[in-house]
Amino acid sequence: MHPGRGTLAKRLLLSLLALLALFQLPAAFAQAYPNKPVTIIVPFAAGGGTDLLARFWGAILQKELGQTFIIDVRAGAGGVIGTRMAALAPADGYTILIATPAFALNPYLIKNAGYDLKDFQPIIITGLSGIAVVVPLESPIKNVRDLLEAARANPGGLSVGNAGVGSGGQLAAAAFQAHMNVKFTEIPYKGAAPALVDLIGGRTHAQFEAFPSVLSYIKSGKVRAIAVTPKRRSVLLPNIPTADESGAAGYEASSWTAFMVPAKTPRVLVDRLNAVFRKALADPDVLTRMADAFGSDPGGGTPDETLAYVTAKFKENEALTKAMGVVPQ
Repeated sequence: MHPGRGTLAKRLLLSLLALLALFQLPAAFAQAYPNKPVTIIVPFAAGGGTDLLARFWGAILQKELGQTFIIDVRAGAGGVIGTRMAALAPADGYTILIATPAFALNPYLIKNAGYDLKDFQPIIITGLSGIAVVVPLESPIKNVRDLLEAARANPGGLSVGNAGVGSGGQLAAAAFQAHMNVKFTEIPYKGAAPALVDLIGGRTHAQFEAFPSVLSYIKSGKVRAIAVTPKRRSVLLPNIPTADESGAAGYEASSWTAFMVPAKTPRVLVDRLNAVFRKALADPDVLTRMADAFGSDPGGGTPDETLAYVTAKFKENEALTKAMGVVPQ
């Protein structure tokens, strides 16, 4: 054999081995993840539905991946503070954001919000939930018709708390006002929990709140639900009428929860996390716990499908705020 041919063959073999190793690197990288604690940033107050959901999913991820998942509550500015933190975090898979409808609305309400969808890679939509309209136990408002009558008799006189600007409940209340041509005085809090504390104390008149945050308060008799906002009654609150059937014809609203990572996080890690979430969402026990504890229906989908869903929400909110003449402040 010509001496040069042996050298060439050896080089080709080494190149082939290097190429094979390169293809194996992403899989090995994903299998090694995580090798240190992972932080889930909660952009709303401790004790609220978003915080409880983060802890619920953090426990599942910890069990499946064998690593600690730390819940880091960073409330403020309707979710903007925590979301900015997540956007600026290292894109290494060790910082995850739990996102709600506020994520897709804040850039249209808050000038220089400090983030946009392009700053994140969505992992998955974990749940879709209804919203309940609740009042203090001693409130004279017994149903949606009473709520409408009170609002029309005294425009702006009813104070309605929410978990923050852009939260699912705030969006639901805003849509209700627009649909029914009434006016509330909306009071934003740093999360659902402090808003519900004031509602229970009679310092606010009503609250539109997502099931994950309010269901336990309803079941324990701390607040009274007068309506739910999806088109159909909830199996968890079968005796509570929908807003549509009790005086607000044609009105409906719902909420969603998603998990995201900074935009430049390696896709192989995003796919690994997506697979863990999807495995859990196929577990009947997890689905039962989601429904019983949070009143949440399962989500799902690939990262690309999740991106399409959230992108659509951004577009909906852009159109809504423009139609309402909202100028970011």
